[in-house]
Amino acid sequence: METLVIVNAGDDIDELQKNYSDEEFAQALKNDTTRRTIAARKLAYKAESDPLNMEWRFEVENGNDAADEYKQKWLSAVNQIKARYPLPTET
Repeated sequence: METLVIVNAGDDIDELQKNYSDEEFAQALKNDTTRRTIAARKLAYKAESDPLNMEWRFEVENGNDAADEYKQKWLSAVNQIKARYPLPTET
């Protein structure tokens, strides 16, 4: 049997469940959730944490003694994103 991939919310879930075992269906849902979570994290990283990472690197390169404060802001943003969008294996 082929691997089940849930394409979008328009898929007929009842029909999919009829054609696959409970284990296959559960794994497909987990895979779909993981893909969506990773995509959401990537967008959030780009918008929220990547600019802070660049600021931190700039401060390090310029010898700013307070560069660690910038690093902590960046790491805090990363942790907030991970908390907002937990992967199924992290819950």
